[in-house]
Amino acid sequence: MLSQWTYAAGQAARVAFFAGHHIAARRLGAPQKDSQGPAFKITKPRPSGRDFLSGMIDLFERDWSNIQAGLYASPPMASDPLDLLKRARAFMADVPSVDERRREHRHSDVLTEDRRQRYPRY
Repeated sequence: MLSQWTYAAGQAARVAFFAGHHIAARRLGAPQKDSQGPAFKITKPRPSGRDFLSGMIDLFERDWSNIQAGLYASPPMASDPLDLLKRARAFMADVPSVDERRREHRHSDVLTEDRRQRYPRY
């Protein structure tokens, strides 16, 4: 059975792993300037780092309560480190082409005919 501490450590590692990918991808990609202007206007201030962290802790506590209540299973905690590195490399290798599609508004390039039959156009 998963302990709360094991769950918390695993979730913290997961957040750090994906946050690192986000930061690296933002640095690898071109600046996010759009000739059409912003798609939306931010109307509220960003939360402080303390408020953001507090919100994440609240989220993890609710998630843990839901897991304990049997609403859903806990996320898998063990991953093969070599597989994680392989996936991280594949993600980073894909950043330039994803960034190019974003800048050129080619949002449907990945929607092949086969995928079109199975998935909606987002």
